[in-house]
Amino acid sequence: RRLGTTWYFVFRYYLRTPRDVRRYINSVTVSVSALGGHLDLIDLLLLELLRLYEPDVYWWLRQNIDEVVS
Repeated sequence: RRLGTTWYFVFRYYLRTPRDVRRYINSVTVSVSALGGHLDLIDLLLLELLRLYEPDVYWWLRQNIDEVVS
């Protein structure tokens, strides 16, 4: 259910062409293999999307993670 909601509100705006999807899948594949089983898949999918398409937001999140999760 979370994936469907995420697709509707976020992914469909960024993944519009086959090239976008291929680039995104490659990025997610590398991240999943690096992290193994220690992850929430939907969170990872969103973070990878931000890293690829909204790098300023991604880096802001990395620098301010304590403010976001507390």
